Amino acid sequence: MVLDKFNSVRIFNTDTIQTDFVIVGGGISGVCAAITAARQGLKVVLIQDRPVLGGNGSSEIRLWMLGATSHMGNN
Repeated sequence: MVLDKFNSVRIFNTDTIQTDFVIVGGGISGVCAAITAARQGLKVVLIQDRPVLGGNGSSEIRLWMLGATSHMGNN
């Protein structure tokens, strides 16, 4: 098998946009921050590397937030 020369430089697609607020991570906190900023009229970009939002609390990971129901060992 003959291989062409290997190019060690990776070329990434880039887009340039103007925004007021950038959030990296679509977990619970990131989604809440994005919604709050958008409601205040800011132009928001939410960057997420997974197919679903919610982070550990998503249907993909299934590590649910228990909040007030997790006290006193009742779970």
